[in-house]
Amino acid sequence: MNRIQKIKSYFIKHEFYSWKGFDWNNFDLKFKVLDDEMLLDIGNYVKSNLGESSQIANNRHRLKENLAVSCESLDDLLPFVEKIVTMDYEQTLPESIEYHWDFQYFISEHEVCENTLCISNVLKSNNGSDGNCVYPLISIRKYNNIYYCWNHLE
Repeated sequence: MNRIQKIKSYFIKHEFYSWKGFDWNNFDLKFKVLDDEMLLDIGNYVKSNLGESSQIANNRHRLKENLAVSCESLDDLLPFVEKIVTMDYEQTLPESIEYHWDFQYFISEHEVCENTLCISNVLKSNNGSDGNCVYPLISIRKYNNIYYCWNHLE
């Protein structure tokens, strides 16, 4: 396998993507620091925008049922979200300073997996180039009024 194929396979395996023409302004809910107010906004966004799924898992998109964390309510879901985003933030912040990145988290409908929301981080270079790297932290689905979450950092 040549070097380019190795790099591409690594990024695909870990779900890192380059999003051509990415614009933070296209997302209703975005944040750099997760505070209590933003956590409530995320809860409201999930409540308003997440439709009921016809099944828990979506194996095609690496959302396997045995890897899901179930949350009976939004009150159970939000601490899970806080833990994952905080864990990523604590790693991303010093790296962004060292490597001159700007970063921001956003929540959106999964690009190809219906009735699934994703909280992702996007890294953009501060040197004026168009490059970016987008990776999901958490996927959220709802089935029978129970929220199912996948931690993509593991």
